[in-house]
Amino acid sequence: MSTRSTLFVMLGVSVLASILSVPTRAQDERKQRHVVSQEEMSNDSARASELRHENEAALRHLLSSEAGQQALLFLAPETGGDFGT
Repeated sequence: MSTRSTLFVMLGVSVLASILSVPTRAQDERKQRHVVSQEEMSNDSARASELRHENEAALRHLLSSEAGQQALLFLAPETGGDFGT
């Protein structure tokens, strides 16, 4: 390869490297802007907690009913429906 060709290749590589190393405007905006706000995350976690409590209350209500007690007896007849033993 001639000296002139080598210089053009080196120049091309250095230009390409400098272009690729400069962050774009979109990359800068993504670094500064969060996808989900702190308030949204807080609201979502609070709603998940409320939903867990609602589900637990519904399950306790179901298992305390006659149908729930029969289901427990069906699932664990040897312990009388008591899963704690």
